[in-house]
Amino acid sequence: MKGIRPFKPPPFTTLRLAEYPVPRSLWQAVQQKTDLVASNTSLGDILQPKNYCIKFQTLLHLEEIETTTRLRDYDIDRASLKPMGPYLALEVIGLSEKRPSLVAGDGVILSNPWGGGGLCYEGFVHKTLKSEALIQFHPDFHQKYDGEDYAVRFVFSRTTMRRYHTAVETSAKHPGFKILFPNDPEKSEEDQIDWVNPCLNREQRRAVLRILEGVHRPIPYIIYGPPGTGKTVTVVEAILQVFLLCPRSRILVATPSNSSADLIAHRLHESGRVSVGELVRLNAFSRNIDTMPEAIQRYCMTCDELQKAIRHRILVTTCTTSGKVYTMCLQIGHFTHLFIDEAGQATEPETLVSVGLIRCDSNPGQIILAGDPKQLGPVLMSQHSSSYGLSLSLLERLSNNPLYSRNKSFADSGHYNPNLLTKLVRNYRSHPSLLTLPSLMFYENELVSCAPVETAEKMAHFSWLPKPGIPLLFHGIRGENYQETDSPSWCNPAEVYHVIRYLQLLLNAKVDPINVGVITPYRKQVEKIRSFIKSNDLIPFKVGSVEEFQGQERDVIIVSTVRSHEYYVDQDVIQHLGFLRSPKRFNVTVTRAKSLLIVIGNPHLLVHDEHWGPFLKHCAQLGAYTGCDLPDL
Repeated sequence: MKGIRPFKPPPFTTLRLAEYPVPRSLWQAVQQKTDLVASNTSLGDILQPKNYCIKFQTLLHLEEIETTTRLRDYDIDRASLKPMGPYLALEVIGLSEKRPSLVAGDGVILSNPWGGGGLCYEGFVHKTLKSEALIQFHPDFHQKYDGEDYAVRFVFSRTTMRRYHTAVETSAKHPGFKILFPNDPEKSEEDQIDWVNPCLNREQRRAVLRILEGVHRPIPYIIYGPPGTGKTVTVVEAILQVFLLCPRSRILVATPSNSSADLIAHRLHESGRVSVGELVRLNAFSRNIDTMPEAIQRYCMTCDELQKAIRHRILVTTCTTSGKVYTMCLQIGHFTHLFIDEAGQATEPETLVSVGLIRCDSNPGQIILAGDPKQLGPVLMSQHSSSYGLSLSLLERLSNNPLYSRNKSFADSGHYNPNLLTKLVRNYRSHPSLLTLPSLMFYENELVSCAPVETAEKMAHFSWLPKPGIPLLFHGIRGENYQETDSPSWCNPAEVYHVIRYLQLLLNAKVDPINVGVITPYRKQVEKIRSFIKSNDLIPFKVGSVEEFQGQERDVIIVSTVRSHEYYVDQDVIQHLGFLRSPKRFNVTVTRAKSLLIVIGNPHLLVHDEHWGPFLKHCAQLGAYTGCDLPDL
């Protein structure tokens, strides 16, 4: 008996997405742990036009298998529901921490808790609260339900995955392989324009000018934005210049997440150059507009207003939600420009959902990808899909293309072809001592510290720093990492103690907790730190994984590395956990701080890592080390 979905497709939808079911043979291969490459040879092959579709569709199937499998871990053997208005509320322990991650549209199936068959009832999640999912079943079930227990099974909505499959399946035509595998560009000269933001630096202005020229369109233009270099500022300026100087332009702005889309919309609003009727923030049906920044709520529409939304000259949404435009059979080429911000955080199929809306043959549109291929890529469930290529974003894959590679012949433009890529190098975030090592390791030693002195120096003279004047601290601890019986995750009590100690020192120094973040790679360590913060009556600080801090910054970042034994590091690498042997995770971790970075960890383990080892040596050379004895450096 089917329940009521939280939303219905708009009546003007003219194209239905195909189902793209996971092949039974692939399910069996994963479950039986057989050699996947033997039966799916494209997985082991280099990505190229002839295997593009089959390879990405197989990767998407692998990701779906893992997502479905993990969701089974949260099934409930026996549970009752309680009426709550038009819904039945189901308590789901761990919902606030996305364990499981439920969103509007996901399915919930109730069955006999004692087995033996009988009717099953399918409902759909309409809303999620802190620890409850609000579900609607068939009206007959609501009427007769009287508090009985049922077994509960969760079913994730396949709509997003079906959009990715559709984008991949149509990629040969839209955008076409000349875009996905580009070659043979040309050169052009700069023009002069009036700047909306007069504070843009040389590299930022160069990027905007090249985008306006669009010499190589539809070959994507890349804005390569290392941490703190003003990538989003550049994207916003480019959007505004296209809007102001190209009256017939229609601009699609897409990002992997709602938060980054909200940020773009907010910056466009703050510019004062766009108004309601020109800018629209398109949201999925499941998005609660009341949770969005108040300033941009006036620009918001949902997918049932899509016919009105596409009349606006600037449409801001997520890559996934842009797929609703495709189902309208809107003419390819309706949008003249596509900007994808944080493009490194999206899978290639996710990016294709938006890219496929741009004309790439005669009178082509323009595609701009902005991001940093040296930071964290897409968050995936499946180790198989990740290791066989789904973790490689389109931004990163193109960055490895010879057209976008460093070239000595472009010395006047940062060693990159300025018609295809601009690398931003002026960092406005961090103290020079925090920038030196990541610049050397990841950015050819080209980053220049331009942070305001009042920001960079304001934490540099605390008396408890090992070297006053250097806002960097490595506290060495030879603690023990262990697992509790209720969780496979890891914690390190000694490091928890010192995290709390430094938080108290910061509070004593009148540092606002909103400007402090604690990064640690293991959920159990996150829980322990939060628990101690609460038990010590400290004002709440944000504590989370490095993924939760990507794209963010704080005046102070405290890092707890947790690991104290080499034995488990190999397993961490396989499961994409921890900081060791993870260059991108290391890079994001040490580049979030503006004014002070504190790292707590075991130097005798970290010294063997190719990135943490030099970081430890850097701290020691600056006199910024304290704690246990140092290993040989």
